[in-house]
Amino acid sequence: MDLRGYNYERFDGSVRAEERFASINNFQNNVKRGTRTRGSPARNDPWCFLLTTKAGGVGLNLTAADTVIFLDADWNPQNDIQAMARCHRIGQNRPVRVVRLIARYTIEQHMHARIREKLKFTDKVMGNEEVKVTGYDMLMMIKQSLGTLKEQTHEKYDLVPAALRLNPDEVDRRDTDLNDYRVYE
Repeated sequence: MDLRGYNYERFDGSVRAEERFASINNFQNNVKRGTRTRGSPARNDPWCFLLTTKAGGVGLNLTAADTVIFLDADWNPQNDIQAMARCHRIGQNRPVRVVRLIARYTIEQHMHARIREKLKFTDKVMGNEEVKVTGYDMLMMIKQSLGTLKEQTHEKYDLVPAALRLNPDEVDRRDTDLNDYRVYE
């Protein structure tokens, strides 16, 4: 970057705390929004912010950045997700691009495949996997819930709100407004 004349800020484990805050503030306050230039010769206008995932992955707000480039992957995918979140903050008004550089036929390619498997497994365990539910499926769930509620409260029928007193068979299957719902199970 020095050879090409690009100005930058750097943040890694060797940078002292007061220098870290100065680097972050300089980057956040002096990067021109919407135009990317090499930066001013006086280093007042940094072109990019170089940081390690471990040192800068938590507790930073880098909304002046709109591109995240990963040169190496972490075996724990949550560390990379946390690093990406530094740019996806309140105040970010541009789309954020994430680029992961992976050389073919290397350990990084193998790591990336394993990391994707870990993330899929995490989504399944945590229940974040997206499932498409049709309108008919949604109506069947509503009918089943109404029927169960009626069975549980048959002796206290007067206490059930009028909207819940519907007969499950009265729910119209032809309602097309329910066709585009997505349920995360």
